[in-house]
Amino acid sequence: MRDLSGRLISVQDAERRRIARELHEELNQRVAILSIELDQLYQEIPEGLNGARTLVKDMRVQAHEISSGIGRLIDNLHCARLEHLGLVAALKGLCCDFSKHQGLKIEFRHAGFSPALPKDIELCIFRIAQESLQNVIKHSGASPVLVVLEKTDQSVRLSVSDEGCGFDEESARIKGGLGLIGMRERVRHVGGDIFIHSQPSRGTQIDVSVPLERKA
Repeated sequence: MRDLSGRLISVQDAERRRIARELHEELNQRVAILSIELDQLYQEIPEGLNGARTLVKDMRVQAHEISSGIGRLIDNLHCARLEHLGLVAALKGLCCDFSKHQGLKIEFRHAGFSPALPKDIELCIFRIAQESLQNVIKHSGASPVLVVLEKTDQSVRLSVSDEGCGFDEESARIKGGLGLIGMRERVRHVGGDIFIHSQPSRGTQIDVSVPLERKA
């Protein structure tokens, strides 16, 4: 069952990368070309045609907003920062993006990082942080949020905590909500442990610990 779960996660991640690549190569580039053409059109409209200039200007703004939205969707599907810059930079960027676009106050702390981690562990930690912050938006909406990443010789640990409305852990486990099942499966796939602490009106804390040496 664990092998099957791992294969499903790998297939899901591969599909995420494929969709992100197609969005970037097809849709986002076409929107970029459209923005350039609208810029050129705006420059060619005589200054006396204020209505036409205003219309094209508004279209330019909309094209830019669409491009930004596609870019955020691509980042959600496949984080280029994680692939090229590593886990610390990816999590820092993730927290900044959520703060900017969702209005959350997020503090990110990290310690003990220098060498890169195995790719599957980096991806697991990143996805858990991403899902946890999305849950804050969907179900809590409370600031501040604290994200802590720590690495020792034996393990890497992630903690995401908020002071929001919280939830009943047993009810969430039975219903399979809040993406908890997916998070548990991801962590189990890399041999780690996840602990979710929450109570109604008392906030939520998600702790993940993944060993750096795999059991045989």
